[in-house]
Amino acid sequence: MNRIEQIELLSSTVVDEEMKISLIFKSSLLSQKLDPRVSILIKNHLGNLKSILDYLARHIFETYCETSKSINVYFPILRKECTDEMIVNKIVGTFPSLRENNKLLFDYFVNIQSSKNSSYTCLLDLNDLCNYCKHNSLILQTRKDEIVNRLHFRDGRLFIWSDGLVNFKDGLNSFDILPGGIVSVDGLIIPIKDPDDYLWSVGWIVQKLTNYQMRSCPDLSNFELNSYTLESLIVGNFFFPSIRINANSTLESFRSKVFSIAEDLLPYLK
Repeated sequence: MNRIEQIELLSSTVVDEEMKISLIFKSSLLSQKLDPRVSILIKNHLGNLKSILDYLARHIFETYCETSKSINVYFPILRKECTDEMIVNKIVGTFPSLRENNKLLFDYFVNIQSSKNSSYTCLLDLNDLCNYCKHNSLILQTRKDEIVNRLHFRDGRLFIWSDGLVNFKDGLNSFDILPGGIVSVDGLIIPIKDPDDYLWSVGWIVQKLTNYQMRSCPDLSNFELNSYTLESLIVGNFFFPSIRINANSTLESFRSKVFSIAEDLLPYLK
């Protein structure tokens, strides 16, 4: 099995892993207890994502770089504090003669650093979490539940905002609402992607509330009652404490970014 075939196998594996992790999160919310084995799955999943990047980097090194030195090659993921000069020097040191042999690939590595393109910041989180699992301990996820209000118009527009975190007293029947929320952005109502069981980037619906008095609501006086539905839900999710963002959508963003990079680079390797 050549390296490209290994990358393809890893890619299919991480998709399966992400589905298993997501199912465990969902079932754990319903059972009120997180299966501790999910931390092992996440450790392996992060490692496989990182391996895809490192295998790509190694293949580029062997294809385009010329050196008599023994170099440990890893996919370049540099801190935000790195200057342009530091980035160039690091990539030149890791991939000698790449700039001369394939300037497009060299510039690609330079331009995907988080200090130059913020959309690649998630690679720093992936790298940090992967190293933490490898050298320190498994990552234990923290559960958070909150009141989420959902406004769904018949024309397809969908909005969501948070009334605050939930502190359960007695199962799902009695709870306090704590100050602040984890969904709202500067108090604005933000659109979400789909109205299904899982609210993208927020969590899973644990319970629908009846006779709940919303803390805040947009003015709907100019809309006909049958043009929208308005409901309040308790939504739960698990978070990586170190980066304080929810685990399910974080893993999704990691996989999406790694696959996008692989799609960009594989044409240069075949």
